[in-house]
Amino acid sequence: MIAGYASDIDTNETIDSYLKSREGKEIESSFKMDVDGNGKRKNVVEKEGYYYVVEEDENGNYKVEKLTEEQMGEKIEILTSENFDGNGKMEFNPGEGKKETLVFGDEIKEGEFCFDVQSGEVTIYIDYDMNLTNQGLKRSAINIEPKATLNLYIAEGKTLTVDSGYGEDGDIADGLGAKGGPGGYAGIRVPSIDGKDATLNLYGSGTLIVYGGKAGNGGGAVSGNTGGGRRRSELEQE
Repeated sequence: MIAGYASDIDTNETIDSYLKSREGKEIESSFKMDVDGNGKRKNVVEKEGYYYVVEEDENGNYKVEKLTEEQMGEKIEILTSENFDGNGKMEFNPGEGKKETLVFGDEIKEGEFCFDVQSGEVTIYIDYDMNLTNQGLKRSAINIEPKATLNLYIAEGKTLTVDSGYGEDGDIADGLGAKGGPGGYAGIRVPSIDGKDATLNLYGSGTLIVYGGKAGNGGGAVSGNTGGGRRRSELEQE
């Protein structure tokens, strides 16, 4: 494998373009990831189920090192649209205390996709512009459950845009006052419930644009009743 890197290399060719040219040949896939935990990403290639870090030194020579289990985490998965369900939703659930690293295939660039981090520590790399559109759906574009962690890397010069579902309109009141509409969904949901916090870590020098969904309209009051009275009484009870 190392000999393959040393042969037929144009000295003016960058490592990125070289790795790209090898895809579908000896190398199954290539991407960049933070293998040392310092926020700096290195070139990684997959070959026959193993992962290798490939670096070029100041003399133009390539060094190849196999990723350790600690560097790799529990699992590396290269995602395509086939990994998502029919509604464009993907759950990431490596388990408490476990890790998973995700790299996206080129076709996941725009559409009704959402990421749902259920447990563990999940790392997602965004290496090209992506636009996750969820306006007509009852969900957040990115959801992180309590005790779960999402490490989100956005490459330099790239933009991740996410928008989330709108709230529903409130129902017509059946008693005193009008019923308020449910709130809109958070663009990225990072809740804290019963002392258990979700965690979002942002890395890279790219751009993140997040829109939360708009809240729904309040429902109409029954004739002769004061709008909003039901909600006031509920707040007093709480």
